[in-house]
Amino acid sequence: MSTHSYLRFTIEYPNGTTRDLSVDADSVTVGSGAHCEIRLVGDEIPVEQLRVEARGGGVFAEARSMTPPALVHGAPFTEGRLLPNTSVHIGPLVLRVECAEAGDRPLVARAKKQKTNPFILALAGVGFPFGFYLVFTLRPEESSLGAAPPPPPLWSQAEAAPCEHEDRAVAEAQAASYLEQAAARRERSPFAPRDGVESVSLYERAAACFSRARDDDDAAFARGEAEHMRQASSRQFHVHQVRLERALATKNYDGAQAEARILQAFVGAGGREYGGWLSDLQRRMKVLLSSKKKKKRGT
Repeated sequence: MSTHSYLRFTIEYPNGTTRDLSVDADSVTVGSGAHCEIRLVGDEIPVEQLRVEARGGGVFAEARSMTPPALVHGAPFTEGRLLPNTSVHIGPLVLRVECAEAGDRPLVARAKKQKTNPFILALAGVGFPFGFYLVFTLRPEESSLGAAPPPPPLWSQAEAAPCEHEDRAVAEAQAASYLEQAAARRERSPFAPRDGVESVSLYERAAACFSRARDDDDAAFARGEAEHMRQASSRQFHVHQVRLERALATKNYDGAQAEARILQAFVGAGGREYGGWLSDLQRRMKVLLSSKKKKKRGT
């Protein structure tokens, strides 16, 4: 009998009751929208809260909305791996999800086949310029933001400084400290993008000090970890830029607000022009969402 993976969800309600749902798919949207495979009901739940995927036998999720955010261990969840015992708090509900294997047997739910607008596919593939669609697709009060300034580099040459310690023993101790700090930031990176960015610089400093201490193996290890995190952070930074473009192009104000917040977490205090644009965008999206809710209540 052949087997295939599926996603199994457990939803816990405020009164203590639970509901189990299985979806025959490796990618699922969770939210209050009618198009969501896992649909949650509640005033505090956005149209799209999470996108959940099964990859390599594990479950990974990313936030689609931060108003309000889903919470893991009391902290806002942006993206990362979800273990089977990880509780995700969405409004008054608690969600747990795991990837399971099944034989050829019917499941509770089967993912919907959704049609994708070719325009959106093209947008995701080529990174449609902000200025173009802001001018031609958004209403006047939205297009006043103008084109997005170029995003700043996530790392600067100054951060790749050589080891500041001449003594081999001191350099080795400092390298071990940098390595420990880098590993801690890497661990937090799924929840705090800036930590992933900062881990690169710390790994590079560890490599420099290991080289000063003539520990070539540990230096090579630290350089390898730095490159891995550099590529991972750069890839995620670009992905969220594309998602922001898509959210704006489709007038998904809630999604645009969430993506702008994540991108701002990546750049931190750097890139003032780009960071300021993201802050303005979040404020504008908040106003548009408020206006949309008022109109909905008035109908």
